[in-house]
Amino acid sequence: MPFQIPDHELKTLLDEANVAKTGLDLADARKLLPHVPARTVQRRLALLVRDGRLIAHGMGTARRFVAPATQPSAATKSTEIPTSVLPLSAEGAELLKRANRPLVLRKPVGYQRDFLDRYIPNKTQCLETKLRLRVHEMGRSPIGEMPAGT
Repeated sequence: MPFQIPDHELKTLLDEANVAKTGLDLADARKLLPHVPARTVQRRLALLVRDGRLIAHGMGTARRFVAPATQPSAATKSTEIPTSVLPLSAEGAELLKRANRPLVLRKPVGYQRDFLDRYIPNKTQCLETKLRLRVHEMGRSPIGEMPAGT
């Protein structure tokens, strides 16, 4: 039988991440679980990040863990596309909303392995010619080609 992680350890880390405005770092987490080895605390935090219950920001000793609902907005990079910059249809806005949900809230979907196996880079295309041309045109700048940085 696989080792069961004590729920109270995960709950302690989650509760503190929810309360702390800037999240918690590894040192904070170790203080919360003084009886747990440092590497084990790191594994607990990694598990919570992998499950989407915490979000990690930064690298190394500057890494902080925050709850998804309490993410600091200005201090971190966001993958969300501001709708004020990119006008979206109702369907597009719904898709964006679904794509920005935490992984644990998304419905898993499969894929067609034979479709992937048939694809040969630079030889075959995944989209029909008409659709590829339409997407290409949609991605072009309305002011034409200009030097980089202008």
